[in-house]
Amino acid sequence: MKKVFKNSLWIYWISVLLVLNPNSNAFASDSWFINAQIATTKIRSNSIILIDAREKELYDQGHLPSALSLTWQELSETKSPSKGNLKSKSDLEKILQNLGISNQSEVLVYGNPLSGWGEEARIVWTLRSLGHSNAFIIDGGVQSLREQGLSFTKQNSIIPPKGNFKSLASVSFTKNLQDVKSSLNDGKTIFIDSREKKEFLGFSPYGESRGGRLPGAKHIYFKEFIDPKGNIPSKNQVKELLSKSGISESSTIITYCTGGVRSAWITAVLLSYGYNAYNYPGSMWEWSSQSDKDYPLIKGFD
Repeated sequence: MKKVFKNSLWIYWISVLLVLNPNSNAFASDSWFINAQIATTKIRSNSIILIDAREKELYDQGHLPSALSLTWQELSETKSPSKGNLKSKSDLEKILQNLGISNQSEVLVYGNPLSGWGEEARIVWTLRSLGHSNAFIIDGGVQSLREQGLSFTKQNSIIPPKGNFKSLASVSFTKNLQDVKSSLNDGKTIFIDSREKKEFLGFSPYGESRGGRLPGAKHIYFKEFIDPKGNIPSKNQVKELLSKSGISESSTIITYCTGGVRSAWITAVLLSYGYNAYNYPGSMWEWSSQSDKDYPLIKGFD
């Protein structure tokens, strides 16, 4: 009991210091991100489920001792035309239970924002889409955790006892194929294409059936939402970035990429700052597999 109280007290005071320090990367209570300092305290207390979202090869090269490996692909469909979309709720529940996750668990997820694809955001988006709001992305990822003095290991982590997680989804952060189709010409929805510029213009390097972009989509590469240290930009910086593309705080935003991973990163950032944002998980894999007549794509410059 004394140990639990001591850990809780440390977390409280660190939170206070972060809020009082205007130069710190402190987050609002409804943010999907957690500061690396607070995350480190929680990790050391062994009070959370810790997920390493990087590729298995990178996990095997070195991970935090208590971190469990989970890739976004394990939670997603892998065959067209559903490729990129989430697996069934029952399948997802089993996977998460086998990682020791229960509805009461606090789950922290890290990746490598500077070299990754936003995998950690995709996993947190999945958990939150299933109603698990106590899931967070560790801001700055592996680099920020190393800076906190945490050591990495190549030894396999001990998997905790099976959890009892059940989906309690009540708030949707997702738009499906038909949602996107019906929103194309509604005059209210703004689409953000989070891929590289060459993909936006029509290059299709990842097995898409057709190349191009959704009609009227704005191009903002997802790395624009990551600063040089791997942290997310401030709310004012995000607001300025969006305003350049004519996107306001009152806009309804749907993000997409190839398979809903890079777009999940942008969705996580926008939702953390109070924007009305959704991720389209099927993205180009799904959209491009449909008929060109009913699911159009635009190539080249407007």
